[in-house]
Amino acid sequence: MKKILFCLLFFAIYAAANSCTRAWFEINAYGYFASNDRPYLDSTHQNELTYEIDEKYIYKNGIIDSILTYHQKASLPEYIDAFNWDEGTLIHNRTSVKISRKIVNDTLIITETETNQVIIKILDNYAEKKIIKSKTGTETYRQIFFSNDTLVFQTTSTYKSGEKDSYKTITVKDPQDDSKCTEYDDEGEIQGQLEFTKNDNGYSIRYNDEQYEPKTTPNYKEYFMVVPEQYQYTTSIRKQRPAVKISPKARYFDLLGRYKFSK
Repeated sequence: MKKILFCLLFFAIYAAANSCTRAWFEINAYGYFASNDRPYLDSTHQNELTYEIDEKYIYKNGIIDSILTYHQKASLPEYIDAFNWDEGTLIHNRTSVKISRKIVNDTLIITETETNQVIIKILDNYAEKKIIKSKTGTETYRQIFFSNDTLVFQTTSTYKSGEKDSYKTITVKDPQDDSKCTEYDDEGEIQGQLEFTKNDNGYSIRYNDEQYEPKTTPNYKEYFMVVPEQYQYTTSIRKQRPAVKISPKARYFDLLGRYKFSK
């Protein structure tokens, strides 16, 4: 009974906060380093000017295990990032690097030997990420937080020379439609338009980049998030779903898990 009440309470809170800005925070705060016992990134689809890319994220025991990437307009379209946390290796674009993952108090620390050290701290309404590039000595510090109903992204880069560069964007929801929001830079120029869509097992956010011309050319990225089943209670009885019927013509799946058919 306590578990059911907890799940009901969590779902109610999550549903109430499930606006465009809240969903955008979840995607950017956790990325694919989220554990799959909470909303996590399942896949992305990007159509940006001259290329189109699909990514599928695979998890094992609640931790990212591999990323499958498919470039639809490239001569070498497919590659896999494979994480082996037990052996401390990451195969990235056919190159092996050392990688480690540990949690110290409330801080997640990801280290890639000879490339990057990533330190992530995530709270309910605040997240920060520090990226240290060992080869260049550049440190990039990113913060994501809410200020009233506005989602703020702030990035500061410190270079080996001591020079600093900073950039800020704010994302606000449409007052007439909670499923839409707009991203502005710190000078008030529109950077992107976002749209939140709920689906059977979670939600998606589509980010339409507004910085480049022409506006008629597709230039967007869509993120598909999964809300784990234990958070999908709508009553005290677990929601039952009918079995999926797969056509006998189906032979395999694409990167987003959609059925493909033989000719």
